[in-house]
Amino acid sequence: MRIRLERSGGFAGIKLSSSVDTEELAADQAGRIRKMVEGATFFELPDTIKAVRPMPDRFVYRIHIEEGGRTKEVEVDEASLPDQLKPLVRHLVDAARKK
Repeated sequence: MRIRLERSGGFAGIKLSSSVDTEELAADQAGRIRKMVEGATFFELPDTIKAVRPMPDRFVYRIHIEEGGRTKEVEVDEASLPDQLKPLVRHLVDAARKK
């Protein structure tokens, strides 16, 4: 499974990106990420998730996942980030900050 996260927006407008290939991770780490993706029902999410009322200086997340011949990209703004997607986004943002 290949995952790419791009975060844009925010007050300072600083972009952040992260990518993960579970084939390159230890089995336990790869398993945790797979569970986060499954728990988010990622491949069933709409392509775009926007807040009803846009808010300035909020982050926008673009998440792209490739797995087993499937490809999906979801763009979601911070104010409308679904609860089930938050653990995966937090994990990817933390990974990007550690680089």
